[in-house]
Amino acid sequence: MNRGTLQLLGGSVCLGAVVLVFTVGVLPIAEALYAYGLWPRLTAQELPLHLKQRYRITVRECSEGTNGWDYICQLPPQRPGVRQFYDKLGVLGSPFGVGVMVELRPGPVPAREDYRTGVTPR
Repeated sequence: MNRGTLQLLGGSVCLGAVVLVFTVGVLPIAEALYAYGLWPRLTAQELPLHLKQRYRITVRECSEGTNGWDYICQLPPQRPGVRQFYDKLGVLGSPFGVGVMVELRPGPVPAREDYRTGVTPR
């Protein structure tokens, strides 16, 4: 291929990308990349700090999720003598951090499908 053909091809690809972003938007593209694992994700170690800084929620620790949840975070115990109805958070990630958080009751982790979250599992 000669130089002119490569320049024309590169310009066409860039123009196509710009048109795609303006017609579809950034968020659907980012969500598609996230769903296929091509967008960076928070790790279980980064999530407690993210929750504290962004949402002012304190958690003890987070681990990789089960039953369709991306992460499961343990909530700190409540004051002594106060009954605790929820002891963990089920978290679904998104391209820009946390998509959905749901308080989960003590006991086994329920399936994500049992909760209406409005987010499709990856």
